[in-house]
Parts: sequence; structure tokens; C-alpha cells
Amino acid sequence: MTRIVDVRGRRVWDSRGRPTVEAEVEVGDAGGARRIGRAIAPAGASTGSGEALELRDGGRALHGLDVRRAVAAVNGEIRSTLVGLEIGDQEAIDAALVDLDGTHDRSRLGGNALVAVSLETLTCATALMSILAPLRFTSVTMSFTTTSSVRTSSLSQSTASTIGMMNFAPPERTR
Repeated sequence: MTRIVDVRGRRVWDSRGRPTVEAEVEVGDAGGARRIGRAIAPAGASTGSGEALELRDGGRALHGLDVRRAVAAVNGEIRSTLVGLEIGDQEAIDAALVDLDGTHDRSRLGGNALVAVSLETLTCATALMSILAPLRFTSVTMSFTTTSSVRTSSLSQSTASTIGMMNFAPPERTR
């Protein structure tokens, strides 16, 4: 079984020059094989009432957009919760993240921190299962919303729908 060995967060810059959260997840098996992957929380411009809230620092630095608190959540509580979990059980990982946050809008730990970690654990799992190995991504669009009409008990509904929104292209042929 392949388990999560470590989870690290860091601040990176998105395409608009704003800080966002990158999650790095290291997984390993009993035989010592290791894999490290990274995913960045997409930072959309929409602010719908049903969306998970990004955790921003506020204040004067970076016009209040810094994500140091969200990064600290990844490196602290989120890491402690996920280390040792089976990487192939996305539902359990997402349930642990949702339970850890404890809010309906993901505001305590930040939707940006939770989505980056969830997306990377999903990416690790699929890479290990070689589901996506023969494909290359041409674009990724992710939407993480919660609505009162749909009970969202875990992030796996979001990450599963992310796979459905990815545009794939077959690998280029070499001659």
C-alpha cells in the first residue's frame, strides 16, 4: 500500500501575479519507492456565495492577498492529519480535510489550501495507477463550489468533477 509520507505547502505566484497555495505531497510504499508531486490551488476571479473561501492574510502586505496562513495550515494541521493515510482512498482524504476544517465554506483552513492538497493527492493516486500516464494535459479548469441544494460532504465531488473538466490530448507521435 502506498501512503502519504509528507505534505508541504508553499506560496507561489499565479498567472496574474497574485500569491496562491502550492501543495507538495510525498507518497511512499513499504518497498521504499517514493513519488513527490505538486499542485497549485487555482485562484478564480469569481466570488459566488456558494464558493469555498480562500484564506488570505489581509493587512497591508501584497494588498492583503498573501496566503501565509493557508500555507501554515498545509504545513501544520493538514500535514498532521494526512500523513499515513492511503493515497488511493481519495474519499477518505477529502473527508478528513472537510472534517478538519469544520466549516461549511472551508474558511477556517482555506479552500485554497484544501483544494491544492486534495488535487495533488488525486494526481498522485492517478499517476500511481497509471490512469493518466498515456495522456498529456492541454488545460485544467477547476471549480469548487458548495450550494445549499447540493450537500457537499467532501472535496472528492470537486476533484472528481475536475477530471471531467480536463481537456486531454493524445500524446504526440514520434517518428
